[in-house]
Amino acid sequence: MNALFILLYTHFAGCLADDISLAEMTGSHADSWSMKVPSEVTALVGHSVVLPCTFTHPYRHHHGTILVTWRLGRTFNGTVVFQCSSHNSSDGCEPLLNQGHRYQLVGNPRARDLSLRLDNVTFQDANKYFCRVELSGPLGAKFENKMGIQLLVAAPAQIVDLSVLGGGAAEYSALCRAEGEPLPSISWTGPHGDQLEEAGPPQLTLRQHQTTRRLQNLSQDGRYTCMASNAYGSDRATVYLVHHTHGGGSSALLLMWISLGVKFVIFLLLLGALVWLQSRDNTKHEGSIRLQQSSSYENI
Repeated sequence: MNALFILLYTHFAGCLADDISLAEMTGSHADSWSMKVPSEVTALVGHSVVLPCTFTHPYRHHHGTILVTWRLGRTFNGTVVFQCSSHNSSDGCEPLLNQGHRYQLVGNPRARDLSLRLDNVTFQDANKYFCRVELSGPLGAKFENKMGIQLLVAAPAQIVDLSVLGGGAAEYSALCRAEGEPLPSISWTGPHGDQLEEAGPPQLTLRQHQTTRRLQNLSQDGRYTCMASNAYGSDRATVYLVHHTHGGGSSALLLMWISLGVKFVIFLLLLGALVWLQSRDNTKHEGSIRLQQSSSYENI
C-alpha cells in the first residue's frame, strides 16, 4: 500500500503522564526517558501515511505488558483513536481500540517503536496526533509526547464540474470548479489554443479545498479547455460550444443529424449481416446433423 509522508524537522518532546515525578519513576536514569516524533507529516487524500514515533526508557529489558495509545487533538485527554497491548515479551500488539478500522501499528513496541499507519486519508484527518506508552510492573511508567505530530492533508488538483451557462438572449459563459489542497489555480484556453486570462472575473474560493472560475462572453464556436493545477498534480476538462442561429446554425444542426443517421444505417446493415451469417451457419450445422442421422439409419 502506498504511503507518502514528508518530515520537515524532528524534535524530542515528551513528559511522564499524570504528573508523575521523574525521580520517583526512573531514579538516577531520568534522562534516558525520551520520545522522538516529527513535527509535521504530509499525506495525500486516498493514500496511506505513517506517523513515526519512537521512545527510550531506562530499563535494559522490560518483559511486562506494554500499552500503546494514540490520541487525536490534545495530549493526555484527547480522543483515543488507537490502542493496543503487547504481552509477555511478544512482538505483536493486540488491538484494543481502532477507530474506523483504518489504523495499524507498524512499529514494534518491544523495539521501542510506536509508529502508526493511517489508511485512506481524508481531509477530515488533518489534526494533531499524540503517541503514548505505558510500561507495567513495579518499574513501569507512562510517557506521552506533549507536542504532537501535525498531520497535513494534501490533494492533487481535480476538476469536479464543468458547465456552459446562458443561451437565448443571454451571452454564453463557462464555469469550471476544481478542488485540491493547496487550492488549485484555474486557467482557460480558447478554440485556437490561446490563453484566456482576461476573459472573466478573478478566481473565487467556494469553500475549503474548492475554487471556481467563470469564462464569460463566449463569442466563438469551438473547444474551450479548463486547466487546474497545484503542487501535487493537474487536471483538465473540455467543453464544446456551437451557437445555434437561424442560418448557419440550422445547417450545422442538419448536417449533424444527417451524420448520425448515416452512422445508424451503417450500424443496422452490419448488425443485419452478422445475424444473416449466424443464421446461415446454424442452417449448415442442422443439415450436417440430419445427414449424419440418415447415414446411421442406413447402416442399421
